[in-house]
Amino acid sequence: MKKIIFLSIFLFTSVCNAEIYQLDHDYVIFIEPGDTLTELFGKYWYQIAEVNKNTAFYDKNGRLLPDKILTGTRLKIPAGSYVRHPVIQKINKYNEIRNSALIVLKKAEKAAYNYTNSKSEVYIQGLQLLKQAKNRINGITYGFANYIEAEKLLNEALRCFKINDSLSIADNNTKRLKNEIEKHNITTQKKILNMYIKITVLITLTLLMTTGLFFYLKHKRKEERIIAVKSWLDGHISRINFIIQRIPAPDVYHSTIVVS
Repeated sequence: MKKIIFLSIFLFTSVCNAEIYQLDHDYVIFIEPGDTLTELFGKYWYQIAEVNKNTAFYDKNGRLLPDKILTGTRLKIPAGSYVRHPVIQKINKYNEIRNSALIVLKKAEKAAYNYTNSKSEVYIQGLQLLKQAKNRINGITYGFANYIEAEKLLNEALRCFKINDSLSIADNNTKRLKNEIEKHNITTQKKILNMYIKITVLITLTLLMTTGLFFYLKHKRKEERIIAVKSWLDGHISRINFIIQRIPAPDVYHSTIVVS
């Protein structure tokens, strides 16, 4: 489809008082309900009909019928053609609708590009709507309806991309929260493990100290028993010695020897 030039670069020349203008670029318009070639082009309708033979109607004698043309017909208007003011209005309207759709198209394409790696259903739906809108824009059927429908599809595609954006943010937040929870769990597990290690060390030290104290007390008691026995023996030995010292020694000199 030929690129349509904006009306701002129109160079048109007034030919007569009937508002006839000469175009300096090729244009395309689409027939709306109630349009006729004579209303759009005046006495110059025949030249336009010749250019668009495939869309023109003929009577039984092969003559062109300027007032019989289907709604939605796409008409090519070559540069240098003479047109009436309704054609200028159509071109203005067509450009306005087309530019509006193209602006939304750029926004939708940018939004789609930001999430090229997304596999969400809503993103895929947005891509499908974007593709349908491009087909409308590049279509050769009724232009006004095409661009209006394309803009609707593009707005719906933008809505899908915004939802996908929200889902992506939520998904990123979920992943971030999950990572934080995992880090917290790891930290908690490390703290618990360290606590278990400390408790184990304390229990081990306590057992070692208790065992050592037990053997120490056992050894000390043994020493105390030995000392007590030794003291008891020493006491008895002292008493025995005392008793022995008290026993008189036998006097051999005073002994009486009896001889039978």
